[in-house]
This record gives sequence, structure tokens and C-alpha cells, in this order.
Amino acid sequence: MERKTISVTGMSCNGCEQNVENALQTAEGVTRVDADHDGDTV
Repeated sequence: MERKTISVTGMSCNGCEQNVENALQTAEGVTRVDADHDGDTV
């Protein structure tokens, strides 16, 4: 399994994290998504 960390700006709350996680979970090959609005990463 390959792990990637992506910088994301504009997330300001847990709801933003959830929206990003839900969107990325639909991508082919994605098995886990952890968004962090404090660290601006996914």
C-alpha cells in the first residue's frame, strides 16, 4: 500500500474534513482518508 500526504488549504472545521474525506473516498484505489484541518493536510 502506498501512503500520500497532500497539503490542502481552506479547511476550517470538522465539517470541512468530513467533506474532503467523503469526496476522496470515492476515488478508485483509495482505502483510507484522514483529513486534518489544523495541519492543512489530507
